[in-house]
Amino acid sequence: MQIKNSDKKFKDSDNAGRLEKYRKDASEESFLDELNSLIQQLEPTELVSKETVFPIVFVVGLPRSGTTILTQLLSASLDVGIINNLIARFWLAPVTGIRLSKAILREQVNISFKSDYGKTSDITEPHEFSYFWHYWLKMENMPPYNPEEVRDEIDWTGLATTLRNMSAAWGKPLVMKAPDVAYHIEKIFDILPETLFIHIYRDLADTAVSMRRSRLEYFGDENVWLGAYPNEYESIADLEGIKQIAAQAVCLNRMYKTAIDKITEKNVMSVHLNSLCENPLEIVRSIGRRISELWHRDVNIKKIPPKSLKYSTYKGEKIYDQFLQEIEEYDLQ
Repeated sequence: MQIKNSDKKFKDSDNAGRLEKYRKDASEESFLDELNSLIQQLEPTELVSKETVFPIVFVVGLPRSGTTILTQLLSASLDVGIINNLIARFWLAPVTGIRLSKAILREQVNISFKSDYGKTSDITEPHEFSYFWHYWLKMENMPPYNPEEVRDEIDWTGLATTLRNMSAAWGKPLVMKAPDVAYHIEKIFDILPETLFIHIYRDLADTAVSMRRSRLEYFGDENVWLGAYPNEYESIADLEGIKQIAAQAVCLNRMYKTAIDKITEKNVMSVHLNSLCENPLEIVRSIGRRISELWHRDVNIKKIPPKSLKYSTYKGEKIYDQFLQEIEEYDLQ
């Protein structure tokens, strides 16, 4: 079976496979491409603040693992900078985007604690900023993607400077939902030692069921690939449906665990989605304390989060048991 692919940057795909609700507007994408090319020259190429280095917090995790809700909670509750839905339109000029956001939105944040398969609705809510990462990490022509092959082609100094200038533009720690950094966690930590990685995870069978549901919502077809590509992509691309999704989940889970294990303990936090939903305030406070330790300044809680959030599980459903079996079988390979 020839798997259909859809997770490239829009300009490299025909976008035809998506159902209308999730199809991107070609004219809007073309306009934003041209706008970014024009204003990229406005971006600073040197560090704008050499005296103050702010922590940069990356929220990482598998698709459908809780990266969005955790980023929403941190955005709503802590005094931090974020990449919102306005700034995300300026992936080649993020400092310009932040300055525009501060001028227009006045640091306003309206968090719904809801999302549509990772997509938030309000202009002030957090965005994954995938075009930014695809540009800097040479990911625009996936699949396949071999991190080792592109590592020497990446402008790591430029990336570090850009991220530090983004946090300086906010004047505070920067929190980013950034699952794509998983491919290069060790190198990113090397160029940005002030980084905190927050790894959120979920029951793997629940994750896989939700990944399948997202494929069906986007394409009406569980055989159309959606989400991150593991290093083993080519060996699992011809699997079908549930088997492929289970393999995708297992391979990505291995990749995250391997990468996270290489980072010093003080720069990593692991959060289970169920724990986050049971006690958001406790998790937010613990993350705030860790950021404060890296920054040597307090990170204030600006708004108390909801007392609890709904944790969705598919345990007891036939599809959950199917995925549990497939995950166990593939994990033994």
